[in-house]
Amino acid sequence: MSIKFIHFSDSHLGYSDLDITDAAGVNIREEDVYNSFRTVIDIIIERKPDFVVHAGDIFHRSSPTNKALIVAAQELSRLAQSGIPFYMAAGNHDFPKSTFTTPIHDLYSSVINGKVFYSEEYEIHEDENFIIHALPHINNESLFKEEALKISASNKEKINILIAHLSLPSYKMDEFGERVLPEDALEGLNQFDYVALGHWHKFNHIKKYGNVFYSGSTERFSFSEIGYDKGIIEVTIDKKETRTDFIKIPTRNFYHFKVDNCSQKSKSQIINEIVEAVKKENIAESIIHLSLNNLSSVQFYEITKEDLNEIFDTALHFTYSKNSDGNSEEILFESESFDLKEQLNNELSKMFTDKDELKQVREITNEILIQIEDEELDADN
Repeated sequence: MSIKFIHFSDSHLGYSDLDITDAAGVNIREEDVYNSFRTVIDIIIERKPDFVVHAGDIFHRSSPTNKALIVAAQELSRLAQSGIPFYMAAGNHDFPKSTFTTPIHDLYSSVINGKVFYSEEYEIHEDENFIIHALPHINNESLFKEEALKISASNKEKINILIAHLSLPSYKMDEFGERVLPEDALEGLNQFDYVALGHWHKFNHIKKYGNVFYSGSTERFSFSEIGYDKGIIEVTIDKKETRTDFIKIPTRNFYHFKVDNCSQKSKSQIINEIVEAVKKENIAESIIHLSLNNLSSVQFYEITKEDLNEIFDTALHFTYSKNSDGNSEEILFESESFDLKEQLNNELSKMFTDKDELKQVREITNEILIQIEDEELDADN
C-alpha cells in the first residue's frame, strides 16, 4: 500500500498590509498571498498527489473579503476539476469567535472533492486505504483539551494521518485563541504515520514525536520569518515507511539589516557599512528594516531619513529604528502604516510582568482588534 499527498497550511487569504497598492488599486501584500496560494495549487496539479491536506487558516479572518472568497473558490475548484481530494481543518484565524456566526468553511464543502473539518470536535474520516483524523480549532479551551485527549490512531492496517491546527509546547505564537496540545496527548502523536500541523509559520519536523511536521505558512508575514523558506510538503507513505520532500515556493523577500556599536564609528563609516551589506542582497521590491544601535546623542540626529531612503529606494517598503547609548529608541516609518497588533503586544509586555496577567490582557486586546477588523471588512463588503 502506497500513497502520496501534499501538506500545506496557513495561507491567510485576505491578509493585507502596508497600504501599498498597485496600478489597479490592489493591495500588493494581499496579492502576494493570493499569488503564493495559486503557485501552490499549480505545483499540486503538476505533481498529481492522491490527495491534499490543509492544516488551517486558509483565510486570515473569519469574515474574509469578497476577493479572498473568490480566489479560494477558483483555486479549490481547479483541484476538484483535476480529481484531487482536499481535506482541510479550521484554524484560529478563519474560525468565528462567536457562536452566532456560521463558519465560512461550510461554503467550500460543496466545492471540494474531500472534507472540511470545522465542527469543534475531533473527527475521523475513513477512506479505502487511509484514515484522516482531524482536530480543528476549538474556541472553548476546556472542550479543546477534552477533544485533544481523544486523539488515537485507529485501524492500524490502514495509513493514519492526523490534521490539526494548534501549538506544541515549544512552538507557541502567543496569539489570541491559540490552542496548545496538552502534555497528556503528546505521546499519542507517535501512533500516526504522519501528523500535518498548522499554526506555526516556519517549516519544522518535530522529530521527538515521530513524523510530526509544521509545513509553515505559504507567505512571509513578519521579520521573524527571515531565513525560513516557504513551501509545501510532499509526503509518500509506502508500506508504513514515511518519506517527505519540502518543495520551496518563491515569496517576497524580507531583510533586516543592522549596524551595532555606532558610537564608535563615523557617519560615513555607518553609511558605508549599510551600503556594503545591501550590495550582497537583491533588495528590489523587498520589505526592509534597518536597526542602528548604540548611536551617540549627536549621531541620533545626524543620520537622517533622507540619508537612508537613497540607499533603499528600490525596496517596496523600508522602515528603520535608531537607539542611543541612553537606551532611548525612536522608530521612524517611511509610510504611516504599521502593525498595530504587534505594537500593542510589545507595549503590553513592558507593562505586565506576570505571565498569566499578560496572557489575559493580550487575549482581550486581540479580541477587540479582531472585532474592529471584522466590522471594517463588513463595511467594505
